[in-house]
Amino acid sequence: MQHENGRSEQLVVRKSNPTVAAPFLELPHEFTLLHCLQAAGFPCPRPIDLAVSPGGLDDTFYTMERLPGRIPGSYFEHVTLQTEVLLRLADVLAKLHNTPLESYRDFIKDCGVESVLNETVEQCYHRKMKELREYTGKVEHLPSPYVTWLFRWLENNIPKCTNSPVLCHGDFNFHNVLIGDDDSVTGVLDWECAEFGAPEQDLAYFQSHVSRHMEWDDFVEHYNKCGGRMIDLDWMKFCARYNTLRILLALIRKILDLQLGLSDDIRYLMIQLVFAPRVMELGMNDIRKVVVK
Repeated sequence: MQHENGRSEQLVVRKSNPTVAAPFLELPHEFTLLHCLQAAGFPCPRPIDLAVSPGGLDDTFYTMERLPGRIPGSYFEHVTLQTEVLLRLADVLAKLHNTPLESYRDFIKDCGVESVLNETVEQCYHRKMKELREYTGKVEHLPSPYVTWLFRWLENNIPKCTNSPVLCHGDFNFHNVLIGDDDSVTGVLDWECAEFGAPEQDLAYFQSHVSRHMEWDDFVEHYNKCGGRMIDLDWMKFCARYNTLRILLALIRKILDLQLGLSDDIRYLMIQLVFAPRVMELGMNDIRKVVVK
């Protein structure tokens, strides 16, 4: 972008898709969250301008600074990551989970979840499961026996926990971090799935990816040394299934969008042909373990 004073800078534009329905953050809320994270000193892009439903465009967008660094991997790449990089990601997660809830007051107010300031982790998930039930009652999804099973299991198996919730990224993975030339983490991207909950929500999501490159126990040990909470195995199991439910709700809605002609985004074909079947396969294996027990 070229400014009137002659200064130029590289920006990134993040835009909503008006046809997409998913139980994730709206763009203005994501914009506010980035402001809160920046103020707390967390590595993420600096948000600049927000345009809500501007004339001439089909939906809301915001601009943010372009950070240096590279994405170390994606769903389609089989890369080998150095242990040092993974340990730095453990450090980043610990920092995120250690940031006080007070740091997110503006975000909490924008999202209308002031109750989180006085909730335990256990109470937080009771509320979130109720909200997901209400969401699926308002937004049409393809029918799924697995989703039905997940809802019932999760609603009846929330573990006990009196700790306060933390902010979870919700999609913490290699494709959402930038790594600099010195292997430092220059930024964490794509906060649309962020919400408050148990730290195990991020850890359970990231575990299978870390385990391809290093021992999971070593990653957790470093996470704890950096200030992360001790992991509860019951919460790891619960959060793994909770993550699956959130992902699957987004996937089957996107498939429905494609079938109804509400979107011509070719990426949705990958969701229908690759991602959703893989999640279903993992789910069936998970159910078999429960049934066998």
